[in-house]
Parts: sequence; C-alpha cells; structure tokens
Amino acid sequence: GPGIHTGGPMPVAGVFDQPRLNDGQLLDEAIGSEFALLIRDDAWLQVKASVKDTLVRNQVRVMNQPGRAVGNWLSRHQCVAVMIRPDRYVLGLATNAAQVARLADYLPG
Repeated sequence: GPGIHTGGPMPVAGVFDQPRLNDGQLLDEAIGSEFALLIRDDAWLQVKASVKDTLVRNQVRVMNQPGRAVGNWLSRHQCVAVMIRPDRYVLGLATNAAQVARLADYLPG
C-alpha cells in the first residue's frame, strides 16, 4: 500500500514502473529487494558525502546511470531522482541533488 512517502501528487505513493534497463535486465532484477535511488549521474556527483553515507548505511541500491527508460521516466516527472521502496512504491522525488537528503531522511535507519 502507500506506506511511508514524502507526500505530493502521483507518482509519489504509486507503484514504480518495471522497465527494462539498457542491458535488457528488468529493474527489479538489478536492484533486488532493497530501497533504491535512481538518479541522473550529474545529480549524483553533487550529492553530499554525508547523504551518500546514509544511503550506504541503509543499504540503498543506487543506480546513477539508470538507462534510457528510467531517464525518460525522470524527465516525464521533471525530477533528477526517485527513491523507491522495497515494495516498489515511490517514496519520493528529488528535483535537484540537495533534495536527495530529504529523501534519505525517510529511510528507516
């Protein structure tokens, strides 16, 4: 169900798509059953080290080169990153690197 999320309109609290990545693998196969941050590489380079440490500590699967299908999804939703929960619902979106810290605040650990 909707569970924890940042609030806001869809796609927040909705189920994330199941795209194929550039290598043909399904997204779920690539990220496993953890939280995942799908983020544009240029934004990832701007995320603060302390936020990256939080993501590592919470075993978040970071994909900073998520491929064309996810890149198109990010563009469609006018964001640079999306955090998805292990149940594949969208926890929240970030429109810039600084907002990734806000997403990390929702992690359980």
